[in-house]
Amino acid sequence: FDHHYDVNKLLNFPRTSVYIPSNEFEIAVKNTRTNLSYYHNTPIETNLLNVCENNYFEVIATPGHSKNSYCYKYKNILFGGDTVIEKQNLVLKLPGSDKIKFKDSIVELKNKTEINTVVLPGHGNLFFLNNWHI
Repeated sequence: FDHHYDVNKLLNFPRTSVYIPSNEFEIAVKNTRTNLSYYHNTPIETNLLNVCENNYFEVIATPGHSKNSYCYKYKNILFGGDTVIEKQNLVLKLPGSDKIKFKDSIVELKNKTEINTVVLPGHGNLFFLNNWHI
């Protein structure tokens, strides 16, 4: 929920849309319990208006941190969400977390991403992928 907290506000801007990578993701993000906002006493029911069929990003499924984790790549920029953050103790204890799938996701990301890629993580400052230590 911390990554889509203000999406309902953002969708009020002209020419703004959301991209939904899967039906399972859509169901998870709309529900206050599956998006975990309920458990932080800030229930967020995401409306997901203006869904866009076209996507300008390469969508990379990266299960591990959560069942519905995704990274988004645009040229040499990677939006890392909670999968690629510059800290070694990534949270892998949430419902749907899976250490084996996380390791597979890292291999997938490294195969699809150039070493000089700039990472914009879900938490923390940007960094270069070649400086990432997991």
